[in-house]
Amino acid sequence: MNYKKSSEVSEEILDKIISVAYGNASIVDRILVRRLIKKDSQLQKMFEEYQLTANAVHSIKLEEYKTPKKSVVMKSNRKGSTLMEEIYSIFLGRPIVYSTAITVLFVAIMFSVFSNREISYNGYTLAEVEKANRESKLALSIVADIFDDTGKILKTDILYNEVSKPINEGINTVNKLFKKEMNK
Repeated sequence: MNYKKSSEVSEEILDKIISVAYGNASIVDRILVRRLIKKDSQLQKMFEEYQLTANAVHSIKLEEYKTPKKSVVMKSNRKGSTLMEEIYSIFLGRPIVYSTAITVLFVAIMFSVFSNREISYNGYTLAEVEKANRESKLALSIVADIFDDTGKILKTDILYNEVSKPINEGINTVNKLFKKEMNK
């Protein structure tokens, strides 16, 4: 990070000063900004201004709106906040949740490793295989018959009587009207 004592402050330094003032910075950034503001009075004034603004912003109370079911606290969401960012912030914002989740995951993995039992296969007899083959052929033939019957009903009853017959009647009516208009 290059910081030169000049009238211009780099955008990176300014972002770090703002994040420290608002209390959102990492420990490394806090130490760095504290060192920088000790050396430069201009940066110190800037930091103090941002800190005053941050204190004013943090002192704003959240408004509660009552609904018939429960009270809802209205918060303004960050622009572009996604579901994954929200889940991530829940785990990092609450170390108890994070450590509980890690513990549950660890216990589940250990349980699955130690409770893994071998599945024994005794083999099937030839009679069992033939019986299963006959039953599956019977089931498939029943399903094929049902599909055939359904296809016939669909073609004859539904498509012909319910769809094409009313369409043909409508077209015939339109043709009759056109013929009457042509004859006039």
